[in-house]
Parts: sequence; C-alpha cells; structure tokens
Amino acid sequence: MLLQVPLINQLHEPTTDGMPDENAGWNCVPTTIASASSYILGQPLNGDMLKDAVYGQGYQGGMAAVNFVAYCLGLGVDLVSHKGNQDELIALVRESIANGRPCLMTIPSKWAYPPNDALNPSGTTHVVLACGIDNTSGDTITAMNPWGGFLQEQSSSWWHDRLCFGEVWSLAKHVEVPTMAIPNTWLLQNGTLFGPADTTGTRHTVFKELAGYILAQPSWDAGNVPVEDPHSDGNGGTEQILRDDMYGFTKDGMFFRGNAGEQLAQQRQAAEKAAKELATNNNTIGDLGAQLAAAQATIAQLQAQLQQPSQPPQSPPTMDLHAAFALVSDAVSKAIGVK
Repeated sequence: MLLQVPLINQLHEPTTDGMPDENAGWNCVPTTIASASSYILGQPLNGDMLKDAVYGQGYQGGMAAVNFVAYCLGLGVDLVSHKGNQDELIALVRESIANGRPCLMTIPSKWAYPPNDALNPSGTTHVVLACGIDNTSGDTITAMNPWGGFLQEQSSSWWHDRLCFGEVWSLAKHVEVPTMAIPNTWLLQNGTLFGPADTTGTRHTVFKELAGYILAQPSWDAGNVPVEDPHSDGNGGTEQILRDDMYGFTKDGMFFRGNAGEQLAQQRQAAEKAAKELATNNNTIGDLGAQLAAAQATIAQLQAQLQQPSQPPQSPPTMDLHAAFALVSDAVSKAIGVK
C-alpha cells in the first residue's frame, strides 16, 4: 500500500512567493508537511510557503512540527503528535498509513547509521514522510525523503532503530476540533489560543508552541489552565506555568514540559540565596561604614591639630646653686646696709 503523496525535493522546490528559498537545506519539516497536506487536500503546497507562513520570510534554521499545528488546522489538516517507545511508534505508523494517514518520522541526518541514543541523538536530525507499507515483501515501510524527493523503502526494523525523540506526527483531514482539546471555556482566535477568562475577565495568551502541543493532544484537562502570560526564560526562550505543569521553548527550538513545583522550588532557592547574599553585603557595608566613620574622626583630629599655631618649646632658665646663693646674699646685704 502506497499513499500517493507528491515527491518534493526540499533542495530544489518552487516557491509560491517567487523569492529564493533561503532555507532549503533545513526545510525537511515544512516540506514533508506540505507533501502530506497536498495529498490530503488535493492542492499543491510547498515547504517554503509553509516555512514563510509560520517562521517568517528570511528565516534560516531548523524547525519543529509543533509550530505548524495551528497553521495546518487553518488549512484543514490535523497534525497530531504521538509519543511512545520504538515498538509502539512503528506499530502506530503502520496503522496510520493503513488508514490513509501519512506520518512524519525523525531520523538522523546521517541515516545510514542508527543513533547511540534515539531519545537524545547527537548531531542533526532529518524528517521524512512515512507513506507506504508492504506486508508481503519483508514488512517494510516506505517514506518520502525530501532530501532529493525520493521514495525510501526500508524494513520496519531499520526504521525502528532510527526513530528519534520518541515521537511521530500523523496528518489527516480535519473534521472538527475535539471538544476536550479546546475546552469551551478556552478561545482559539485567528490562530492564537487563549485560556479561560479569570475573575477579572482576563485571558492569558498561550505561546504558540504550547498552543500547538495542546491542539495536538487527543484530550486536554479543561482545568489545566495558564496562570500567567508567557515570559522570557532569561536565555532567549519562553516559559509559561499552567495549573499542573510548566512548559517552555528554548532559543534552540526545543519544546519541553517541566514541573511547575520544581520551577517554583528553584525560584525559592534562588530567592533565598539572593537574600543571604544581600544580608552578607549589608553586613559588609555596615562594617565599612564603621571603618569610614573612624577614619573620618581621625582625619578631623589631625586637621584640628594642623590648624593650631606652632611655637618652639619654652624651658625655664637654668642656674647653678652657687650663683643663686650669691644673688640671694647680695640682695640681703643691700637690704641691711652691709658694704
């Protein structure tokens, strides 16, 4: 069975806007999505068009499927994330293709060699579009490889050993948004997802990568709402806390889910450390202030001494005893008239 997805060469594909494709070497994600969407919708699409729509004209670099969820939804295509171990993902890919749904699979850029760690592969990765299965010729899976735009048929075990990040993405024609994916208290408006209004009527915006993640889930807890607007992580990325979890998107394009409690604990530890440093600094400032006051007092004393007139030291006249006796005797003689 082979789904008739168009073979698109990301390195030499036409552009809708007529501008040169400045990101051809990195366009595997939008090109595979364009191929699958063209098959589903029956209309020609290209990777550069999708890249420009989501990342902007002139962008250069890698991309993530999660960022295309909202855009695909606007086209009428559901781009859905599936996570699991290698066995589960291979079975899911085969089932999806059997039901007419092509799948994005991530493999090493040097796909001749399986990664040492499939969940955290070293080096760059590449995305292909699984579009065919054959149970009669050795249990194979065929993919549209955009690096040249060719069909690549390999055994399921070959793909099994090369699937990266524990995730694949299926694409299908959109019928309706699952009610639990976007609870009725939330709002999806012009491709932007907002949480439910709080008591003041304020809705927190959900950053686009997280919105894509939420929309890609088969269900979502209506109460797991954003409690703040997105904010910088201090390192060029974005973070946002929901009731149950913390989500982030790094400057390197990695989406991740964390624990809000862990983040709050880290913030508390950082605050306590800052408070201790501040107290230490205050004590140091107090000691320096006392030293400065003592130094100023000493300077004042020295200035006062310098302002007093200087006089040579005076010593009483000195006289030996014989001379003193002679003077006294002479005075006595004069007093009684002795010559």
